[in-house]
Amino acid sequence: MSQKYGLLVYSTDNLGDEIQSLAAQRFLPSADYHFDRDALPGDDDLGESVKLIMNGWFSHLSQRLRWPPSKNLDPLITSFHISPGAQSLFLSESGLQYLKEKEPIGCRDLYTLGLLRRRGIKSFFSACLTLTLNRPSVERDDNLVVANDLSEEMLVKISKDTDKHVVFTSNKVDGTLDAKSKFQKAEALLRLYAKASCVVTTRLHCALPCIAMNTPVLLINRAADTERFFGLNAFVFNTSEFDFLAQDRFYYDFENPIENPKSHLPYRELLIQSVERFIGAS
Repeated sequence: MSQKYGLLVYSTDNLGDEIQSLAAQRFLPSADYHFDRDALPGDDDLGESVKLIMNGWFSHLSQRLRWPPSKNLDPLITSFHISPGAQSLFLSESGLQYLKEKEPIGCRDLYTLGLLRRRGIKSFFSACLTLTLNRPSVERDDNLVVANDLSEEMLVKISKDTDKHVVFTSNKVDGTLDAKSKFQKAEALLRLYAKASCVVTTRLHCALPCIAMNTPVLLINRAADTERFFGLNAFVFNTSEFDFLAQDRFYYDFENPIENPKSHLPYRELLIQSVERFIGAS
């Protein structure tokens, strides 16, 4: 029997989730199963062994999630974030035992790394799998600026600061769309990011793909759940919304955008190697 592979899908309205799965999908020989991240299969639902790259934010809807999942699910747990609302589930006795069995755990952020290490789980900072994305074959448009999920005030400032063509985008999408449609929309966003001369965003999963695709990017910190950013914000030029909007506190040169830092490259390489080992082991 040939090895089967799974891919995470989502019932959320944030295309950043699909972008994380696109990063995983490129390593897979096939996607024989689609698993809802927030409703992973139990033993009654899975009659054969399935390999799954288990990356991302766990979990938005922990009341639906069966954790630990099916014993037939063979996961690579990497680029893994445990949200504060799901800690009681993932850090329960049975939850920790499952993570212990799957050591070492690759943590997407230093917050999750601290959670697991304090409980004796062998873990390491893997960073995010979206850092392994490849640049699509599109030409750079030096006259294009992408503004992703910014406030009206920030959009006005960008329009004043540059004469370039500014395209406004959002990671928000109709959460009831089918998985295929959401993946197509996520791929279109990635192509647009790759084409831009630079991108300004409040979204982590716009900023990190831009880093991977070598598109200059500025991340504006306005998220309430800042723990998701711990460790990752070191890879990207970032500032606060207050400083971005204030006069004489921050300057970004849209005409000659500064290149991204390269500090993510060792993590990118290690992620690629670990995923390829996991897939190749079959």
